[in-house]
Amino acid sequence: MNPNASRINSAAQRDDPQNVMSHYRRIVRFRHANQLIAAGAVEWVEMEHPHLFAYRRLDSVTQLTIVANCSSFNVAVPPRLIVNIEGAHTIELDYYVGEPVGPTALLPWRSLVVIE
Repeated sequence: MNPNASRINSAAQRDDPQNVMSHYRRIVRFRHANQLIAAGAVEWVEMEHPHLFAYRRLDSVTQLTIVANCSSFNVAVPPRLIVNIEGAHTIELDYYVGEPVGPTALLPWRSLVVIE
């Protein structure tokens, strides 16, 4: 057993809003609250980008653009991915509470969801 198991374990981190478990709980809640994620048409975007994973979910009314930085460094988000950022609702899906994420660049391992 790891010597730090008494302080680094799931019970000790259960209510910590900045841990990975809380991060995935937020993602699951977001998915369950937004049927478009499960039922909307999928449009893959930026398939050739070496560090971004990006796609859109669409229906006749709403569009979600999901962009994830899958690298250990900052990555600029191509402007064509987020066409209507002005007035759109953005959601930062990460577990670093309080640190900025913006529509023009994503910090390492960050995700951004834009609801248009």
